[in-house]
Amino acid sequence: MSKSDKTKNMSKETKAVHAGTNPSKNAVNTPVYLSSTFYLDEKGYQDWANMDPDMMVYTRLNNPSQEAAASKIAALEGAEKGLVFSSGLAAIHATITALMKKGDKMVTTADIYGGTYAMFKEDFTELGIESIFVDLTDLENAKRVFEEEEIKPKIIYLEPISNPTLKIFDIEGAAKMAHEYGALLVVDNTFATPMSLNPIKLGADIVIHSVTKYLNGHSDMVGGAVVGSNELMNEVWKKLVHFGGCLDPHACYLLERGMRTLHVRMERTAENALKIAKWLEAHPKISKVYYPSLESHPQYELSKKMLKMGGGMISFVVGNSDEEGMNMVRKCKIPLEATSLGGVESLIEMPGNTSHMNIPEEERKEIGIVPGFVRLSVGIENVDDLIADFSNALDSN
Repeated sequence: MSKSDKTKNMSKETKAVHAGTNPSKNAVNTPVYLSSTFYLDEKGYQDWANMDPDMMVYTRLNNPSQEAAASKIAALEGAEKGLVFSSGLAAIHATITALMKKGDKMVTTADIYGGTYAMFKEDFTELGIESIFVDLTDLENAKRVFEEEEIKPKIIYLEPISNPTLKIFDIEGAAKMAHEYGALLVVDNTFATPMSLNPIKLGADIVIHSVTKYLNGHSDMVGGAVVGSNELMNEVWKKLVHFGGCLDPHACYLLERGMRTLHVRMERTAENALKIAKWLEAHPKISKVYYPSLESHPQYELSKKMLKMGGGMISFVVGNSDEEGMNMVRKCKIPLEATSLGGVESLIEMPGNTSHMNIPEEERKEIGIVPGFVRLSVGIENVDDLIADFSNALDSN
């Protein structure tokens, strides 16, 4: 019996530590399998002939290190199978191209990660795949698309907590809507993480992660993951093989190691974030604060119902200009000015000139990225130190 099987009925905290771990020679940790290829026996030839996704033939196809990391993510998300990729965007690209072809359509929202938006708007358009952008906080907008479009969309794609304005989307409602019209629901769960939300349990068909962020949690690797049913993952795996976006074994080790402390890190970062969000909301120089667990959040009731915790991301508006926002960012001493998120260290940035800079200004404003908009990834530092740092930065602004 594998370690994953042993943890099947255990809590997510136990799965985070033990699921997917594949010790060898009595080692506690899964070894790093730095092998590009594996010797072939009769079973290997047969697996290759049948294109078995679990075969061990060549690392672009599969590798024990990849399998260990992917199995842990699948266990945490409650999925049958998982795959790991060289980046979050590689995972999204493989998923969409596995499910859609030229002439197909999907329903999504502009309030998503800037890189995903650009891929949908530019690259998939060139491939003949149309992305229809609507406000999915109101699912009636999606229903209108399904009712009015002659060619029915094949996918609803969304982020439960949007990047960067932290809107909350109703996963259960979106799943019911998609399935009613014969479509699939694909969810990027990077911001929420499995510790706060399991979209598959609410009806989602596929869950995607940028594992660079919270799952790894230490800002020392880049990767992506996709989990879902065996049937759907087999289709996505074919694109992984063809496009070559596999995750290298050493990065898999860093990812699997990082996930062992996911529950501890997420509890601390969410605790810190709520205290900081409340403090920011009371500060006279802050025009607006976005955080799912604040009672002022427009979807606070949905957040309480759907999420176990508010997470580690806060967005806020400093004054009413980018100059005021950047002055505050540059005067912080603890959070590093960088464009990623989800690590043990706090990171701060302005999405308008980083992750979402390629979205036209008017479209940015429409989704809430207004002048002075700042995104903060809260780390696990002492929260009083962080608040004192923000206070100094704002008071000298």
